[in-house]
Amino acid sequence: MPKVILVACSLHAMATSVVFFKANAKRLFEIDLHPIVWWLITGWLLESLYLNAWWKLSEDLGPWKAMVLLQIVGSCVGIVWMSIFYGFKFKFILSIALLVLAALVTRLDI
Repeated sequence: MPKVILVACSLHAMATSVVFFKANAKRLFEIDLHPIVWWLITGWLLESLYLNAWWKLSEDLGPWKAMVLLQIVGSCVGIVWMSIFYGFKFKFILSIALLVLAALVTRLDI
């Protein structure tokens, strides 16, 4: 796997993690900030991570494969965080399997 793909997926996974903790901060950690404060704290970071991931991956793979791969990475990271903090459910294994299948389908050049 090329280094560009790993870097882009890592950037997207970090951004998705920031979004998860920002969205669940009140429920999990009793941190209650106004949305504008959240935007001021994390907005620049998220834009930088998401855009750099997209730019790197879309140059290397093209826009369609980049979009599918980044959606898969974001969904898998979200499922992992949800399982850790809110409990594991077996249907999450099925959803990850479907995401892997989607990744395999995008590898086909039909």
